[in-house]
Amino acid sequence: MAVLDSLFNAVVFERTAVKIIETNFSAIAGMVVKAMFRSSGISVNSLRLATHLSSSQIQKTLASLAQHNIVSFLPASQRQVHYKLIKSNILYFLQRTKYVQYAREKLGADAELVVEKVLEEGSATSSQIIVATACKLMANTSSSSESGSNEACTDHHIRVRDVLQRLVEQGFLKRMPIPKSPDSWCPNMQSPSDEDLHKFNGEQLDLQAIAQAVTNGLAGASGTTGSITPPASSFPDSKVYWTLDFDTFHLQWSLGLTLDGPYARQSVPDYRLLSVTDSLVIYQLSMRPIVAAKRQC
Repeated sequence: MAVLDSLFNAVVFERTAVKIIETNFSAIAGMVVKAMFRSSGISVNSLRLATHLSSSQIQKTLASLAQHNIVSFLPASQRQVHYKLIKSNILYFLQRTKYVQYAREKLGADAELVVEKVLEEGSATSSQIIVATACKLMANTSSSSESGSNEACTDHHIRVRDVLQRLVEQGFLKRMPIPKSPDSWCPNMQSPSDEDLHKFNGEQLDLQAIAQAVTNGLAGASGTTGSITPPASSFPDSKVYWTLDFDTFHLQWSLGLTLDGPYARQSVPDYRLLSVTDSLVIYQLSMRPIVAAKRQC
């Protein structure tokens, strides 16, 4: 891992990382990431002094970065919370289009919309993903209907639920850690067990409430271009969040180089055939235990 540590601490990577964050979030987020880059843990007060931003701006930015798994947090002394940058996860933003494209090619157009929504939110509950994706599907269906399509649109939330379940069970989505004590000033996060990591519990879903939220979302989204994401607290699965399992995508791409096409005889990936980003993420994947590999056996 020394090679990766050296790479992620390089000045050129720092500049690249800040630019990626500015492009995908905001200039304020770029300032926060730059201030965090050389620190193993930094408080909001220290970030405020380093960036000259207000505490509310910093906290809002940290919350957004944490939702996308770019920032982690841990309790420090004197009831302070220290935030740490997860540098390697910044690279994944360069692959956003590739994740969506892979989902469409391998799992269909509905899966593409689900992956796109999860990437947009960073992490979301099943109900949030289903409502937002179903709204988009129904809006697209309405447009098609004007062109002569008679496809029924009343069961779109069921379609999306089935696609979401397939993505989870095939390992493309994984469960996020949850706080052990949500009311604590700095809750300890509890990671799901290997058994629960890719376990989809459809019984937690209130399909009637989801269908109503889709109807309300379509009404609220009329005249707008984006889909509506309802608050998680509106549904019974409000404590179960899902995010992309990047390792599964990277493993599939790595196996594709050795099992498909003219490179089928290769026993290991030829990194010269990959982009720099592909090489880094696959090399990083090979340097740690791969739980996803067990599912391929």
